[in-house]
Amino acid sequence: MVNCPSKNIQGITRVLNDLGYLPLDKIDNIFFNYLTNSINNPKMISNTGDSNEKSRQLAYYAFYELKMVFQLRFFRRIWNTKEENWDNLKERKDDRDRGGYVWLGQDCIRVSNLEQAEYILKDSLEKNLDDYNVCCSLGFLYLEKNAPLKARKYFKKALDYARAKPQKIFIFLLLSRLYDLNNDTASAKDNIKKIIKINHYCPEALYQEVIYSFRLRENAVALEQLNKLIKDNREYYIAALIDPELGNFNDIIHPQLNNLFNEARDEAKKIVKLSEAELNKAKRLSCKKNKEVEYAQSLWLKIEELSKFESYFGCLDIIHYGNAIIKIIKGFIGNQRRKYLRTIYGLQHHLDDCLIFVNKFPRKKIIDTIYQQLQTIQKKIDKNLDKTKQTNFDQFNEASSLFNEITWKLDHIELKLKRLDTIRQVKLFYKSFFKKTLFIQSANLFFVFLLFPVIAHYLPFIMPEFKINPQNIWFYQQIVLIPGGISGLFLAIFLSVKNIS
Repeated sequence: MVNCPSKNIQGITRVLNDLGYLPLDKIDNIFFNYLTNSINNPKMISNTGDSNEKSRQLAYYAFYELKMVFQLRFFRRIWNTKEENWDNLKERKDDRDRGGYVWLGQDCIRVSNLEQAEYILKDSLEKNLDDYNVCCSLGFLYLEKNAPLKARKYFKKALDYARAKPQKIFIFLLLSRLYDLNNDTASAKDNIKKIIKINHYCPEALYQEVIYSFRLRENAVALEQLNKLIKDNREYYIAALIDPELGNFNDIIHPQLNNLFNEARDEAKKIVKLSEAELNKAKRLSCKKNKEVEYAQSLWLKIEELSKFESYFGCLDIIHYGNAIIKIIKGFIGNQRRKYLRTIYGLQHHLDDCLIFVNKFPRKKIIDTIYQQLQTIQKKIDKNLDKTKQTNFDQFNEASSLFNEITWKLDHIELKLKRLDTIRQVKLFYKSFFKKTLFIQSANLFFVFLLFPVIAHYLPFIMPEFKINPQNIWFYQQIVLIPGGISGLFLAIFLSVKNIS
């Protein structure tokens, strides 16, 4: 424990993810060369740009990343956490609430100054009997001193003082590891089950359960658990591929891993064809720049890059990007189709208005040519409505230019119809005005020159006070004739306007 190289690794590495993007034969070569190379001590691995050095670093960090949750560096990550989500804790990057006397004690453990660490931590425990960090640090201290019983005692105390779920999960993982190192696989698995009760989806616990299930010869159950875990968290594909603890079961595990890889590769090939076809549809459909199509094109470039090497993670990313492209393009095409349909229905509404006018127009011969033009436009609209229901997207761009032509023609026809309607209304007005004026003025003249003299002659017999002198009768006739004529004109105008409206 004292010389464990993991204490020299400060941060959380992500090399399993990096390995996932390499071809399987490349991964095999990396670990073969690392295990057979005399320079596999981390202190002797330089950080140069040499590819062999990078490969050795990948292999070195990957081995220790497999058991990262049992290591002191992970304890430093969980220090004073209030986070309730285990996955969020692993992604946390801040260093808040660190430092102090207890922090100094665990740092002494990291540099193997065990006597100083014991003095600091025991002194801290006397002052704070219920301190999670002190108890947990003492557990690590006695692991370093190869005293597993004392380590277990302090880890169990830490469990009593744990405030957050991730702290409890961490302790159960450590206890499980202690039982495992003592060859008590059943007790180790029991502690893992306690974690799963707290968090059903804790991947580290599920992976350890797979390992213990294999050890207990529950191969079918273990293989099923591993398969589900890999599908939920792909990094465990690489873990199962390289983990020495599963080495005795490679003849069972590796065929399953090959099946998963083949499934991902076959699915990726299908998705590549489908996404390329969808992207080509979009390119044919859209001549102008479109953000959706450009984003889909950027995803396609990633697919092309990933396709250069056959890797498990690469295949999974290709499937993800391919499905994203298909979804984007289908949405884009759907929007374009709806756009074209709205345009067609708008043109149809415009055309219907013109046809209604034509059908109501009294003189069919005058607008027969216009009617024929409208029938031709109707056929074009019907034809293009059928095109939008098909999947021949090359015709969409043709339809777009045709829509502009139809719109121009309908506007032109509508202008003609408005002119014809204006001419018709003017003719109707004059015709009606002439008839009504003739009738009203004739009635006015008839009253003034025929009825008025008779009324003027007999009126004195009925009303003696109204006596009209025959010599002045023209004066009275003028009084009736002029206002009556003017009123008749206005009445004729009003009736003619009302008649045509």
